[in-house]
Amino acid sequence: MATPMEWLDIQRWMKDAACAGNKEGDWFPENPGRTPAIKLAIDICNQCMVKQECLDYALARPDLLGIW
Repeated sequence: MATPMEWLDIQRWMKDAACAGNKEGDWFPENPGRTPAIKLAIDICNQCMVKQECLDYALARPDLLGIW
């Protein structure tokens, strides 16, 4: 569980994420593979300015699902 300060840091980078509010792409695919929607989500991630923070967040939480 994140401390209040860690949660503030998480919120800071999450608001700057390219996927924030983005309805395009398949962020939580049920099946593996490269559908056009999954490819779009990955392309958006690859251009994101906070992708390292997002990756660190996801790696620290192995129970998370979806594209991070």
